[in-house]
Order: sequence, then structure tokens, then C-alpha cells
Amino acid sequence: MEFGYALQIFVNGLSLSFTYALMAIGLSLVFGVLRVFNFAHGELLMIGGYAVWVLFAANGVPFPIAAIAAAALVAGVALTIERGFFRPTRTDPFRGFIISLGLMSVIQVIALLIFGPLNKTVPTIIPGRIEFLSTSFSIQRLILMPVTATVIAGVWFFLERTRLGRAVRACIEDREAASLQGISQKKLSTLVMAIAGGLAGLAGGIISQGISINAYFGANFIIKAFIVVVVGGMGSIGGTMVASLLFGFLDSTISSLINPRIIILVDVVVLLFILAFKPRGFFGRE
Repeated sequence: MEFGYALQIFVNGLSLSFTYALMAIGLSLVFGVLRVFNFAHGELLMIGGYAVWVLFAANGVPFPIAAIAAAALVAGVALTIERGFFRPTRTDPFRGFIISLGLMSVIQVIALLIFGPLNKTVPTIIPGRIEFLSTSFSIQRLILMPVTATVIAGVWFFLERTRLGRAVRACIEDREAASLQGISQKKLSTLVMAIAGGLAGLAGGIISQGISINAYFGANFIIKAFIVVVVGGMGSIGGTMVASLLFGFLDSTISSLINPRIIILVDVVVLLFILAFKPRGFFGRE
């Protein structure tokens, strides 16, 4: 294999890893604190994609402003979901899971009623490619990668270096012990849903670049996020990062060297293989 081609696989893998992490971190945080696997998380990505389309593609708002606005909008939607649906079912995670499935369908129908069944296309921010070692790289991808990495690093810094972040990690590790230390579960649930929503909105805006958006846009990504979170360990942010890197490079390699159509098949096989030996994922709680 030529070095340039290997470099392209590496860059694509790194880009996918950052994207997967941005999708999955919020999902993992919500499970860790609320103990609910929010299947409507994919619809939050979809709302973020539509928000960027409305602002950036349809009305010419600069993409950075559109992306920030999308993150804020989706954070607000996530807060509404937490207060209206997840908070009343906090003591019954299974009911919360069922509600999230219902919300997934409801949000999809609302999107169809508002935007119709036709796909919406978000144009690329910076078109064009650069040549290096006889290999072509997307300029947009090279710009968005460090932006995505910076957002992920910001989330890590918040969780590891701030008082609120340490409270979130304490709640993920042991909710009862955290409550005994005076940590408010309600406040943390609100905070985590807002963060998860903001990350989902931003991820939806970034992922939507150059592709078509429809009401089922988010459903196409929730399975990938689910695989990443389960393999990393439900509620483990470190595990989510490790799993994102694993599947990012795996998917890039398969897409480039074998056949992109079998990516989801291989990912599910890897998921089943890892769970056979590590039922709680890489870093799941015992």
C-alpha cells in the first residue's frame, strides 16, 4: 500500500472517530446520569442538521453562527424532553427508554410535516481539495477536524477539571453516594441533557455538510452511536472515546480497502465479539 493512500485512510479514520465521539458522548452522559438510553438522541442530531440548513443554506447565515445557534436550539429541545418526559420517569428507566422510542417517532413526524419528505442539502463550507503525496484531501474535512477535536477536548476539560464536571462523574460512578454528598440529581440531569443536546445539535450541523437531510437523518446515526457507547461501556466517557477511535479507523479501513456496504455488518460483529468477552464493554461499571 502506498504511503499516500495509507495517510488518506488514517485521516478519514481520525475524522470519523471525532464525529462518532461527538455523536456518542452526549448519549453516554445521559445514560450515566439519568440511566436512560435515549433513542431520540438521533432526532436531536436531525434537528441540528435542519437548523443549519435553515440558517446557513436557506438564509445565508455564516456557518459558525448557524452551528452555534443549532447547538443552542437543540440544547433547549433536550431540556424540554428532560423536564417533560425523563424527569417524571427518573425512578423507572425502562419507562424512560420506551418514552424515548415514542419521541423518536413523534419528532420524525413533526419534521416531515414542517420540512416535507424531500431531502434538504447543506452545501460544503469550503469546497475544494488539496493534493499531497498524490492523494487528495477535502479542505473542509481538514478544517472541521480540529474544530470537532477542540469541542471534545472542551467536554473532557469540563468533566475532569471543573467542580460541576466532577459532580457529573461522581453521579455516573455512584448516584446514591453522590446524593449523600449533597449533589442534586435534578440539577445534574438538567445540565447533562443540555450538554448532550448541544453536542447533538453541533454534530448534526457538522455531519450535514455536503449530504442530504431528511426526517430519518438521525435514525441512520443512532445505531452507530449505540454501538460506540455499548462497546466503550455504558456511561463511560473514556470508553466512548476509545470505542470511537476503534470504529472510526475500522470503518475507514473497510470503506477504503474492502466495501463500504459491509461497514455496519462488521461493526455489529465486532460489537458481539467484544461483548462475548467484556459484557459491560471496555470500561463499563461492574
